[in-house]
Amino acid sequence: TGGNVSMQEYMDTEPEFRSILLNIVFNGTNVSLVTGSVTLNTAELSYSPSGLRWFRMREAARGAPFNYPTADQSRPVDEILLSCASCDDNENPCSFGGKCLDDSTCACVNGGSGALCKVPPTGDGRCNPYFNNEVYGWDGGDCCGGTCRKPECGLGGLSVPFGIESYYEQDASTDVLSVLGYGSCKDPSMAPLTLELKDFDVFNKTEWYSILGNEDGDPFCSTAAINVRCNGVTYLYFPQYILNNESDCGRSFTETIHVPFGSQCELSTNIPCFGPYCLNHTISVYYGDDTSSPPIRSGNIGDESRLSFGVPSECLTDVLRNYSSSIFDLSTHQGQAASSLSNDGISEFLCSEGPNLVLERYALTVLNASVHFKSSNWEPYQCHGWGIPAVNTACTNFSVTSLVLEPDAGFQLGTIPTELFLLSNLQELVLRSNNFTSTIPTEIGLLTSLESLELWENGLSGTIPSEIGMSRLSALALASNKLTGTIPTELGLLSSLSGIFFDENLLTGPIPSELGALPLASFSMTVNNFSGTIPTELGATSLQTLMLYANPNLSGTLPTELGNLQYLLNLAIAGTNVTGPIPSELGLLSSSLLTLELWSNQLSGTIPRELSSLTELRILALSLNNLTGTIPTELGLLSNNLNGTYLHDNNLTGEIPSELGLLSASLQVLDISNNNLDNEIPSELLSLELAFCSLANNSFSGGTAPENCIT
Repeated sequence: TGGNVSMQEYMDTEPEFRSILLNIVFNGTNVSLVTGSVTLNTAELSYSPSGLRWFRMREAARGAPFNYPTADQSRPVDEILLSCASCDDNENPCSFGGKCLDDSTCACVNGGSGALCKVPPTGDGRCNPYFNNEVYGWDGGDCCGGTCRKPECGLGGLSVPFGIESYYEQDASTDVLSVLGYGSCKDPSMAPLTLELKDFDVFNKTEWYSILGNEDGDPFCSTAAINVRCNGVTYLYFPQYILNNESDCGRSFTETIHVPFGSQCELSTNIPCFGPYCLNHTISVYYGDDTSSPPIRSGNIGDESRLSFGVPSECLTDVLRNYSSSIFDLSTHQGQAASSLSNDGISEFLCSEGPNLVLERYALTVLNASVHFKSSNWEPYQCHGWGIPAVNTACTNFSVTSLVLEPDAGFQLGTIPTELFLLSNLQELVLRSNNFTSTIPTEIGLLTSLESLELWENGLSGTIPSEIGMSRLSALALASNKLTGTIPTELGLLSSLSGIFFDENLLTGPIPSELGALPLASFSMTVNNFSGTIPTELGATSLQTLMLYANPNLSGTLPTELGNLQYLLNLAIAGTNVTGPIPSELGLLSSSLLTLELWSNQLSGTIPRELSSLTELRILALSLNNLTGTIPTELGLLSNNLNGTYLHDNNLTGEIPSELGLLSASLQVLDISNNNLDNEIPSELLSLELAFCSLANNSFSGGTAPENCIT
């Protein structure tokens, strides 16, 4: 086709043999081929060379008696097949539905042409339904944008755009050919997108009807002119249509287009205006051939004249759209991540092998976009780190098990993406001190393998999600944030939880008694607004640290069950509204307790003598209460380790026990000011080498205070 063919017979060395030479001139290029030798009695040779095999020509040997072409048997050209140009319905039918006429020529239909109609009209820029199938490459690409290669591509490709049958053309030159689209595109390698127009403003300014040529004065609405381009190619152009049937203004209209996977697209509109009045409507873009799923982008044409979106690669789209519709929105971290991965051959390979690893890769890429790293730090493999020391990952069998963002790494303000739950094998997540300002995603409860969660020293707000109770946490650190609400009782389901750190938040409500069923070693909830009483159930745990200071609304009494905490090292319940006596049962903690801080409460009664059994005690702080009675002489038995004694601002009476002088080996701070102590200051105190001492605002009758002691 498109060339000139000449054939010439040459005599072989023997009269009964012949060869046939074929010269093909195509686009200025001459190609010469020759058949092997054929016998004269070959019936077909008398009128047609069909069915023969062709070869490249061998050069004639020098000095040969005859100068004739011979076939080079080592270089066959099997792509050349000649057929008879005369049609026959049985032996040599016309192609593509053509009809064989009486003169043995073909009357071609369906766009076929050439001898026997064998030349399909594929690739001519016009979509031909007969060839719009996989066999013919979807009409050589003519039926889809991006694969069509002619100037006329897409013209007239939508017979009834958006299904709008009744309209008025504001521009009289507008006709169906001004609409550009590919309504017949069926190529499965293209991504289907459905556009929806609805919520039309209705024009009813009667004084403008005659100016606009609407003599009937009927209300109407109008579509915007719409243009969809992806990677520089137009896939839909739709001019402004005025809907002259008022009932249509309350309808929605849809049109499905097809764009290549891996595209970056923009939908632009021109808002229709009539005089000083402009008519709005919404336009939404959906992935798929209907509007059943949430839109990937949506907006009012009066507010957003351009909507940008991306379509990830086919594999990534199939995998990721089950988790987020935001993968199409290039203004989101999810869309940016999906677009980045679509151009990453590694991610495409992982996607084709199975979804799990590419889902993890996607989650890390979203996190990368969320925290706005100041330097380029992404490496191809998630298990090899992110290129800077501030980000560390650990993996088992190529799956991420640990993700640590080092504190104060210079990250800008960001959010904790919900996509982290895709790290299905994650055991450790540390995002401390990194300026996160979002809420804690409820999806974090889906990390069923998570054992350690550290989110402290950020700007997190909102509540603690109850879904956390579905994980395997052993350590939960949420301190120094702006969390509000109550502690979910579901935390009591964390049967492995040994450490809770909720300090310096805005948490309220009671401390759940369910936490007493956990194997807790550390329980720290200082500087909050908890109310209610201290759960007695905490006495059944294995606590080593119990910190509840600066909770002014915490009330009730100190549970005697605290004396059962045989492993307790540090007890701080201060700055609360707790009342009642100090339980003598605290003396049972003799083998472990290092600090006892019960200052600034509403405690009353006397100082239990049983506290003298706390031989490992370093700090005794009972100040700023309503304690009465005398200072127990037995406190002098704490001679080996006691470093600070704070009993100031109470209602203690009597004299200072001389036994306190026995603490000379360890005591550094003694503050018993602002009480009602009397009698003389015992001389035994002079042996103390104190860093700070205050005996002020008492009623001593004499005696000498230790050096540097305020009296």
